[in-house]
Amino acid sequence: PEALFVDVVNEPLTNGGALGEQAMGESYIDIAFHEARQWTRATLVLNEYGLEWDVRRQYDMLALLQRLKARGVPVDALGSESHLGQVPHRPFGHFVRQVQALGIEVLVTELDVAGTNVGSAADVYRRYLRKLRRLGVRTVQT
Repeated sequence: PEALFVDVVNEPLTNGGALGEQAMGESYIDIAFHEARQWTRATLVLNEYGLEWDVRRQYDMLALLQRLKARGVPVDALGSESHLGQVPHRPFGHFVRQVQALGIEVLVTELDVAGTNVGSAADVYRRYLRKLRRLGVRTVQT
């Protein structure tokens, strides 16, 4: 059976694209997504972490997604690696809506809570999942 979601590019902001970006600039992302689309009808995901908290990362990701969309790159979804200590604040919801306005689905592709006791962690999970549901964000495994 074919996968439903494919993590095509992982952490382009975090790693600076590693070797791909060093050698080819942002075009490695374009190539990866176009090649993936040739092989699958699955939802193609660009995955990144730190988007829940870091407004600068949100700005950089939104700008990247706008450039990719302008070039016709088939990014179907943005995957958020949610490594949490507490429930993200209001700017995360605004960021999610901006990404969705580009026609890109927002997914949570990883979810964990660190640095809290079991009761506190359960509360963070519960509140965060409620927030995601209100924003129309799904949790998936890529």
